[in-house]
Amino acid sequence: RAMAIEKGLSALRGARYGEAQLALKDAVWVDPDDGPAQMLYGIALLASSEVSNAGKAIRRGLESMPEFKRDWARLADLVPDRGERERIAKDLSDRLRASPGDANLIFLSGWVLFSSGEPGKAGEVWKTLPDEGLKARLIGMCGE
Repeated sequence: RAMAIEKGLSALRGARYGEAQLALKDAVWVDPDDGPAQMLYGIALLASSEVSNAGKAIRRGLESMPEFKRDWARLADLVPDRGERERIAKDLSDRLRASPGDANLIFLSGWVLFSSGEPGKAGEVWKTLPDEGLKARLIGMCGE
């Protein structure tokens, strides 16, 4: 599973989204309760414009991380089509300025940037996450 996640992260970094999907699908097949792996799989699906399947993977990831489910429940609804990303990114950025320590907003802001093809900016946002494990995984995905 760890090798599949690493392969998926490498593919995401290289914008090889089909390859990332296959690797991360293998990872979540082995451990469907790995919430972060499900979320990464959702990112790979979103990057390939598979919006419906991305939402499903994100929901499964949230179900595996009940401590985040309440605050991230809208994440599946925030899986934007290509025309919505700018509006959502601006809204999250405004909300993050008002609540700079909100881990949920930090994650979402970075996620929208990453899924918009801006991994460097996403990594900068994710560096402010308080959860070291999640932070390391997300920043690693950005290649930083």
